[in-house]
Amino acid sequence: MSSFGILLVAFIIYFSHTSPLQYLFVATIALLQAKALAEYYQLAKKKGLEPHVILPVLCSILYIVAHYFFGVDQVVVPFLFLFMALAILRLFSKQENAIANAAVTVFGVVYVTIPLSFLIDINFVHGSIWLVYLLITTKMADTAAYFAGKLLGSHPLAPTLSPKKTIEGAIAGLLGSILTSVAFTSIVDLPIEEALVLGTLIGVISQVGDLAESLFKRDAAVKDSSTIPGFGGMLDLVDSLIFTTPILYFWIHA
Repeated sequence: MSSFGILLVAFIIYFSHTSPLQYLFVATIALLQAKALAEYYQLAKKKGLEPHVILPVLCSILYIVAHYFFGVDQVVVPFLFLFMALAILRLFSKQENAIANAAVTVFGVVYVTIPLSFLIDINFVHGSIWLVYLLITTKMADTAAYFAGKLLGSHPLAPTLSPKKTIEGAIAGLLGSILTSVAFTSIVDLPIEEALVLGTLIGVISQVGDLAESLFKRDAAVKDSSTIPGFGGMLDLVDSLIFTTPILYFWIHA
């Protein structure tokens, strides 16, 4: 992410509890996940599938907004039933490969939208500091893995999925996540022993998320999900957060 992108994210988070700028945060999450979801559907199209795009993307935006106003407990089940019903009805317009197209359409929302919706709860229910913790700890794992892999990596981690990822990079990413988590104990209500466990979970799960997206891109025979100036592909940007956000959400609620 570019320096401008980092500053923009910092601004949105810092003022997200200031009325009416909290709606800017909600809109940002809604639009970012919508872009990532659309990119996922483009990967599916590269495989010759025909997922419905406009309907699920619009539904995903409405879901994020409803999530903010009503909470996850009130909207997730009705949303899933409504979305699946609409997706099935839409299939009548094209019956070829109906099962595969319906499956990939619904999975996109489950894979991208629902996990990222928990960013709403983390920020507004538990505070911006926990959101900052999540973002920095997750991205530190990604960054440490990238640079250590470039400088020290010699043993492939998953050559069939991502030839450039190495075991050395994965270890560095895990250590980066753990150290970042421990560093946050001075500003968040997180005992040191829990910080070690949570940092380990985030360090491992973030790399699983990265490999999961690599699997999709590999299967679709593309290098990046898309290219956005200053950001790269949105799905590339949030692939780790898709996995780590629910981990932190359920950890806090445990």
